[in-house]
Amino acid sequence: MRKPQRRTLRLLGMGAFTAALAFALGTTVGVLVARPPTPEALKPAQAPTSAPVSQREFADERSVTLTISATGERALRSPAQGRLTSLGISAGTPVESGQVVCAIDGRPIAALATSTPLYRPVEDGARGDDIAALNAELARLGYAAPASDAVDWRTRRALSQVLGVDDGAGGVPASFAPDSFLWIPAPQVTPTGVPAHLGDAVDAQTSLVELADAGAPPRLTIPQDAQPGARVILLGSQALPVPSDGVITDPSTVSAIMDSPEYAGHVAAKGASAGDGAQLSVKWRLAEPLTVSVVPPAAVRGTAGRSCVWQGGQAVEVTVVGSQLGQTYVSSDTALDSVDLGTEGRACP
Repeated sequence: MRKPQRRTLRLLGMGAFTAALAFALGTTVGVLVARPPTPEALKPAQAPTSAPVSQREFADERSVTLTISATGERALRSPAQGRLTSLGISAGTPVESGQVVCAIDGRPIAALATSTPLYRPVEDGARGDDIAALNAELARLGYAAPASDAVDWRTRRALSQVLGVDDGAGGVPASFAPDSFLWIPAPQVTPTGVPAHLGDAVDAQTSLVELADAGAPPRLTIPQDAQPGARVILLGSQALPVPSDGVITDPSTVSAIMDSPEYAGHVAAKGASAGDGAQLSVKWRLAEPLTVSVVPPAAVRGTAGRSCVWQGGQAVEVTVVGSQLGQTYVSSDTALDSVDLGTEGRACP
């Protein structure tokens, strides 16, 4: 009768041992598996939901090709008849508007770059397009000339200072003949030749100055994706206005191109003559830079014709004007301080 009791005790003992072993193993495993909480500083950063927007000037500057056709020689003829009693110009030396270039029969002759060549006597009461151009050029040169198409004492005083003459009594002459001035096509020109010599008899058929004269107008290769707006090209220290079609016909701009250090350097490098054609790489940019907003490319949605960004959950229509170094430049009628990120799947309203 004792055998069943012993078996029961044995089973109870084994059960207790198994339970104790399981508890011990569970405790050990719990110790091994448990981890301390991750410090806040080590937790992964949350993805940003917006990005700040900055502003900058954007001139859409491009390198474009300026093609200059082969040129000929253009002669500027003597404005008066007589004998050359002084000659102050030479080939290769720039001539400035307002500069006395020679004297004929002792009478000084000054170069003037007017939009309309002077063709009437300059005296009080004279009025016309040539007088308006004369007053404008005198003002550009720094003289106190009137802003009108009429002559007054200020016009005459400025011309007396340009020519260095008076009326014989220390006053301002009452009249100036148009043949006291040699018209030049730009504020500065560089003669390729000076055929006349001191002491020569000259008349209206005598070439005083020879200039390089472009055949076909200089032409720019215009990119198709350029930002619209008035444009200039950069030559030397000059920013020269150019038309939207790239065909340059303005005489002063053409003359500035022909006299530019870039063109002179091309001629020297190629061992060519000033009359040979050329292709120059020039900077072409907006005359007035735009103020644009700089945003991440991922913030912009839409197409080339219609684009938008989101600011504080609100869609804002923008125009993409360019990009550079992983940034997108946009313009908008709405001021942008920040743009939303994570806008994938949204469409411009």
